[in-house]
Amino acid sequence: MPGYDAKTRARRWRALDMGTHKVFIVADVKRIKCAEHGVVTEAVPWAFHGSKFTKSSSSRLLFRPFTSQKAGLSADADQLEDCWNHHCQSQKVKEIDPDKKFENLEVIGVDETSYRKGHTYITTVVNQQTGEVVWAHDGFGKNTFEKFYERIGEDCASQIRMVSGDGARWIKNTVNENSPQAEFCIDPYHVVTWAIDALDRMRRRIWRSL
Repeated sequence: MPGYDAKTRARRWRALDMGTHKVFIVADVKRIKCAEHGVVTEAVPWAFHGSKFTKSSSSRLLFRPFTSQKAGLSADADQLEDCWNHHCQSQKVKEIDPDKKFENLEVIGVDETSYRKGHTYITTVVNQQTGEVVWAHDGFGKNTFEKFYERIGEDCASQIRMVSGDGARWIKNTVNENSPQAEFCIDPYHVVTWAIDALDRMRRRIWRSL
């Protein structure tokens, strides 16, 4: 596309941290004149259009229930929440990448989470062997999760060996119907969360009795 401005503008995108150091990608980008979309910023291969975060960091943040402890981003909760809200509101993700391939998809994790007040949910599926989010869709429940299986097809569904989730019945039932050969696992994040909640309830009961 032809350039619109003679000057470029430096932009930066938040990437996954390197150890304790925050990482940003900085690049000069131009504005171009598109016959279909008008004047827009030129595309970059490492980020979605309109996002301030790289594709890798967006992917990790989108599946935060499984990766919040290993996201490679700052552990600051408010910052993670800001990243999360910005990503969901700006992308309105139906699928992370339309060209994403589902070959060798054998171990997956499934979870839903709300990203806006009023219980606006999104369901995500992650490849547990690579750590990448391979599919996401607005809503949650069996009808939403069925769309994932419609997308990958029967051949790919038959290759799935293990599925991790939070114990929700709609996840397990959908897996049993579409990937009966797969072993269902409770993911470590929820196991630890349930254990901590149980200890808190016990602590409160003991405190009241004393």
